[in-house]
Amino acid sequence: MSDRNAEQERIKSYLLRQMSPEERTGFEEEYWSNPELFEELVATENQMIGAYLRNEGTDEERQRFVHRFLTTESGRQQTELARAWMNHTAPAQMLHMQAANRPTSAGLNTPRSRPRQRLAIAAMLLIVGAGTLWLALNNLQLRRQVVQLQSESEVLRRQTSTLQDQLNDSAQQQPGAPQQSNPHSTPHMPAAFVLSSSLTRGGGAQQALVVPRGAKSVRLQVSLTYNDYSAYNVAVETAEGKSVWHKEYFKAKTLSTGQSVILVSLPASVLQSRTYILHVSGHGQNASSTPVEDYSFHIAKQ
Repeated sequence: MSDRNAEQERIKSYLLRQMSPEERTGFEEEYWSNPELFEELVATENQMIGAYLRNEGTDEERQRFVHRFLTTESGRQQTELARAWMNHTAPAQMLHMQAANRPTSAGLNTPRSRPRQRLAIAAMLLIVGAGTLWLALNNLQLRRQVVQLQSESEVLRRQTSTLQDQLNDSAQQQPGAPQQSNPHSTPHMPAAFVLSSSLTRGGGAQQALVVPRGAKSVRLQVSLTYNDYSAYNVAVETAEGKSVWHKEYFKAKTLSTGQSVILVSLPASVLQSRTYILHVSGHGQNASSTPVEDYSFHIAKQ
């Protein structure tokens, strides 16, 4: 099978919805960026409609065409317009053929018969021109639909990006209380919270960090007032000073807001429903550490 035939078969597979959703998405992205492939797609679609109306093809091919094209409003409109065009062009084409095959004897090719022949040819050309115009308009409509889909896809992408930025900003704009993910999140998913050093300085009742039942880990986004070290050590203790968990050499990250943070993940099993202190120290040379900031938080396990 030549490359052209293989390409036409691929286009037919797309038009008849025989591709998987992933294959359809890939093919659509391809013809959006390839005008030649788009023109081939339109031409193949017109050929398939014409073959159906001329009663060509196998029963299976015709059944697939009916299932794909005649079950949608746009497909039925395309097919009916093509049928009307073919019904108008067929008589004119037959008349032109008869005029062309008619003997050119003096008795038949008379001055009186010539105007009728010219009129028939003019009518045929007019109808063919109308059909060509319809195909051009149909192709233009398809192009507009493609452009509209591309525009809607870009708008959706931008809205998603903006929403994500707003969520990130909201998490940073509440220094007086820790933020937490949905307390009713799916089991086995990590529970995520934001810690700020202002919690230890603000005083008052603490908002509990609710860890849902079944959570395997707890993720803490620890906000740093200053980022003066290349790495940091983190230790978690109870309010009475009992060591619960520790880990060394965390690298600070910078958010889009400019805030420096440390992302800490610890097993949910080491935490109980009580108050804890998280100590952050700068990782120095020879494994030495310098205290940086302390964070107080209260855990409430479901």
